[in-house]
Formats: sequence, C-alpha cells, structure tokens
Amino acid sequence: MLKLLRNFALAGLLVAGVMKLLAWWAVGGDAARMVAALAPYAAVKYDGISAGLDGSVTLDKVSVDAGHHVYRADSVVFEAPSLFWLLGHALFGGTSLPAQFSVSADGLKLPPLPWLDPQLFDPATFVPFPAAGCAGSLSDADYQHLGAAPGASHERLDYRYDAAQQTLNLVLNLQAPGFSKLDIEVDLKKFDAAAIAQMPMWDHAHLEQVAATYTDMDFLAKRNQFCAQRTASASPAQFIERHISAVQELLKAKRAEPSGELVQLYRTLLEHGGRASLLSLPSAGFVVAGLRSAPEDLLRQLNVTARYQDKPPIMFRVAFTPAPEEAPITPAEPAAIASTPTAAAPPPAAVAAAPVNAHPAPMASAPPAPTAVTPAVTTPPKPTATPAPVAAPPPAPAAPLAAAATPAPAVATPALPIPTKPAEASATVKATRDNLGLHALDREEARLAAITPPFAPPPKRDAKSAPAAALGPSAAAPPDPLLAMVWKPAVFEPLPESEPEQKSYDVIDFGRLGSVVGRYVQVITEGGKKIGGFVLGVDDTGVRLQVNREGGNIIFVVTKTRVQEIRLPHY
Repeated sequence: MLKLLRNFALAGLLVAGVMKLLAWWAVGGDAARMVAALAPYAAVKYDGISAGLDGSVTLDKVSVDAGHHVYRADSVVFEAPSLFWLLGHALFGGTSLPAQFSVSADGLKLPPLPWLDPQLFDPATFVPFPAAGCAGSLSDADYQHLGAAPGASHERLDYRYDAAQQTLNLVLNLQAPGFSKLDIEVDLKKFDAAAIAQMPMWDHAHLEQVAATYTDMDFLAKRNQFCAQRTASASPAQFIERHISAVQELLKAKRAEPSGELVQLYRTLLEHGGRASLLSLPSAGFVVAGLRSAPEDLLRQLNVTARYQDKPPIMFRVAFTPAPEEAPITPAEPAAIASTPTAAAPPPAAVAAAPVNAHPAPMASAPPAPTAVTPAVTTPPKPTATPAPVAAPPPAPAAPLAAAATPAPAVATPALPIPTKPAEASATVKATRDNLGLHALDREEARLAAITPPFAPPPKRDAKSAPAAALGPSAAAPPDPLLAMVWKPAVFEPLPESEPEQKSYDVIDFGRLGSVVGRYVQVITEGGKKIGGFVLGVDDTGVRLQVNREGGNIIFVVTKTRVQEIRLPHY
C-alpha cells in the first residue's frame, strides 16, 4: 500500500514537472512573439521568465523603452484564469483577452512624465502635494530623517469582464509602504472586449462609476513636523496653513480654484490623517469619450462627491478660470491701420469721394501730384498762378486722416467713419476657433516646443538666372493731359519659366496606412490643419498618431472622415 502511494506521489510530481516545463516553454515562445509585435512601439526587455502551475507568468528585471521614456520594474506577474488557458493561448495563439486576469508589479519606477507634475502628485510615494510650502523638495536624505524612505512600491490591476452583460470592472491598487495607499475602481457598461482597439467602441462605452480612496500611512504627520522645523514655523498647525496656501497657489497656476468645503476636508486630512475618498456617478448619457471635454464641463457631468472617513459627503466643486488661448479674437480695426504714420497713400474711400474735374485747369494752376505721403505736412502748397474760380472750401474737419494725407486746395475731404465689423464676423471667428474639434491637440502643441518635421522643402529656382527679354514700352501716352502728366513708359520683362514642383513626399491612400505603421506621415484634415506624427495604429475608423515634441509626446486620433490627404515623406 505504501509502495502504491509512493508511486502515485512520484507520478504526480513527474506530471507537475512536465506541465511546468511545458508551460515555461510555451510561455517563453509566446512572450517572444509579443515582444516582437510591440517592437515598433516599445522595446521590451527582461532577464528571466517563469510559469507557475496556477497559470501565472513572472518576468524578472523588466524594462520598457517607449518613445525615450524607460519604465522599469523588479518583477511583473501576469495571473491568467488557469494553466490550461495559458497553454492554449501560447500554443494556438489569439488576441482575445481572458474574462478575468490580474497584472501586478513590484519596484515599479516611472520616468519623468510630461503630463504629470510631481509637485501635484508624487508617483513614487502616491502622496498629493508632497512638498508644497516646505521650502524646497524632499530628498532621499529628508525621507531617511523622517523614517519613511521610499522603498519598493506595489501595483496591481484586476480585470473582470462579463461578456453577457457587457460590463467591465477594473480595480487598481497602488501602495507605497510608509507613505500612502491609493485604491481606484472603475465600472463600465456597453463595453466590448473584442473591439477594445477600435475607437468607435469608446464612443458608446458608458462610465458607470469611479471610486478612489486615499489612505495615509502616518506620513502626513511626520512631513508636517519636519517641514515645520525647516520653515521655522511655530507648530505643525502653522505649517499646515502655509502648506494649504502653497497648494492653492499651485492649483491657481493650473487655472483651478477649489471650494472652501474641499479646502476644509483637506485640512482635516492633514491634521488627523486617515482616509479620504471620491465617488463619481456620471450622468446616464456620459461615455468614456466624454473624458476629453473641457474641465468645467467634465466635472459637471461626472457628478463627483468627496468625504473624509465616514462623515457625510460634500460636492467636489472646483472653479476653472479661462485659458489665455480661449480669449475672444478681435479683428484689427481698419481706421487704426489707416492712421499710422507709415501709410503710403490716402484711403480708397477718400480717393473715391474726391470729385473729378472734366475740364482741368491749366497745368500751372494745378498742385503737383505727391509721390509719397508726408505726415508732417499739414498745409497745402501755394499755386504758382491764379487758379480758376472755385467754391470756397469748407473748414477742415477734425478727423484722424488730416495728419496722414495732404488735402488738395479745392477738394473737401470728409471724415472717414470707422467701419464696423460685419454681421458675419462673429460667425467666421467662431468657425475658425472650432478647428474641427482638435482643441486638445492645439493646446498640447502650444504648450510643448515644436520639432521640425522631416519634410525637405523643394529646391527654389533663382529668378536672377532666368533670361530677361525686353518687350518694349507698355503703351502710348494717354490723351488726357492730367493723366499724361504722371504717365511714363515702362519696360516689362517676361517671368522666368516655372519648373515643375518637386515634392519631398508621396500622397498615399488611407488604406496604405497599415503598411507604414511606425513611419512618419503628415495628415491634412478637411479644415486644412496639418498633423505630423508617427503611425501607431489604424483601422476602418481612423488613424492613431504619436506627435513628438521636445517637452513630451502627444497621442492623438484622427478619424477617417476628417482625413483629406496623407503625405509620406521621402527618406
């Protein structure tokens, strides 16, 4: 009997060893294929890989280089539903996600992210406003003095999908020992996992609720005590007031002003520690694509409440000041332009208002025609002979044009009324500002420094090298004596022959974008806007571009209906 049990145990160990070896071999090949598929977008490296009998896959010393931003982790663990699903996916392939899985990371180190201000949120400790009002940032030595040196953080994401109900539940846990813990839960409806890479799906996926909970691990009290000593504050309570003032200044620079109730809730968290939470119950028609809305509209639709511990919740109210680029556009007034001293000729309205004499006076009695307007001259030239009898001119009106042009002796120049903006001007300005819904891209491009695109300008022909052949005088002198006085013959030269334009790009169809993934293209929208970037992905609905800037990268989607032309540069 004992011998039989021993044989069963050995057989079980042998089967487990074979299964583990098979899982390691299959997962290793599957991981290599995934790394090759991600090569155009990111360089993934790891030191070792192992598979467990519970369906888990562990990668050691992982680094991901995506667009010159390197993400590192001591280990990354993927937990599949079972070992059999893992083997089936590794052996038979497929791109579908399992109904549920988890991904966890230890010792995750993020690079400086252009969209995340460390003064507002520290990604290493998950603490909001970590050093506001503390007379400088907190170094590793300061953390050591506090007794809360940053250690290996732990991150975990749980994915649960119900295909029958089309609901998705995401739970994200972020924990930094000795500092804080952040738990975020998101529920989606009308979510199709098979169409997760297609943009129209996100236009229908409904955001059911979002809950976030921040838990202090006794770090805030230590930070308040340390910064009170550094800033020579009388007590931690005095530093808390200094800290809150600094936080309000930081938010004001971001155009945000929290309500007094929110400020009081945050003060309570600083004084007593504990837990603070946010809950968002969006309106019934709110979809995930609506997250790109303006901040004030987004906050109103999300319907967010905040609470401290188990106290009654309060409304999460934040006022946003308008951005400088959203100031109304005012066209330049023509009257202001006409009154500048550099004007070279009187306005057309003044010329049209001057009467034309069909029988001009003798040439000696006519004032000389000025060749340039001199603002300093305010009196008309005296005639050299007795002029023809004319009506006495009315008194000169006080108009801004009096200093810009010299009036003729017998011509009355009425004051030019300031033109008003046409009725359709406001509609034109509004249509210009609409920009086909590309406000988010415009704002990011304005914030980040531009990079010269790889489009080489075509060679220009030197006009001086073209042969010039005289064609003779323009025409005979006009019969009118007044016009003959200012006429003089002119010689015209032919324009140089234009060479065919040499383009530094090829115009390709939308259907060819799939074959140029990873290359730089320039997309011209139907409104004439040029968007240049690297192709990350394309489907039947649009193209996803990565626009590189010196201050960071912008990921943007241009729908197919907006695309008018696609240019592929020559290399």
